[in-house]
This record gives sequence, C-alpha cells and structure tokens, in this order.
Amino acid sequence: VIRKFKELTTNKKLRRQCDACISSNIISAARRQNYYGLFEKSNTTLNALQTNNLIFSLHKYGIKLCNVFKLSIKKRTLPGHIIKS
Repeated sequence: VIRKFKELTTNKKLRRQCDACISSNIISAARRQNYYGLFEKSNTTLNALQTNNLIFSLHKYGIKLCNVFKLSIKKRTLPGHIIKS
C-alpha cells in the first residue's frame, strides 16, 4: 500500500517518508526473523532493502553480521521504530 501511494504522489518529502517507512518495516521483519533463528530468511529480507540512509544501512549490515555468525538478536537490542517525526 505504501509503495503504491509513493508512486501516486509527487511530493518529495512524502516520498522520502514512504521510503523510510518501507525501510523500517523491512528492518523490523529481518530482526524478527533473526530473533527466531531464521538467519537465511532474514538475509533474504535484508536484500530487498535499498536505501542511501546511513542508519538503515548500519542496521542492515549489523543484522547481516549477526546472521553470518548465527547470533540471535534480542527483541529489545535494536529500536523498533527507526522513523523519527
């Protein structure tokens, strides 16, 4: 739904917020998959993340590193809501 909305709007600020929301959802899903031991699935989910944002990139590669070493991230280790208003 958010991707479709992003395609329909011409407002650049709103498009950036849509990108941030999508990225946040991908990071949350990958973190949850890691927590439950689904390391390969978590890596596959993270491959869908395409962002230039440094914070999202750090989260992405931090989770990927944990997946390589098969370390499960505790639920409260990473913030659940990355987007700041």
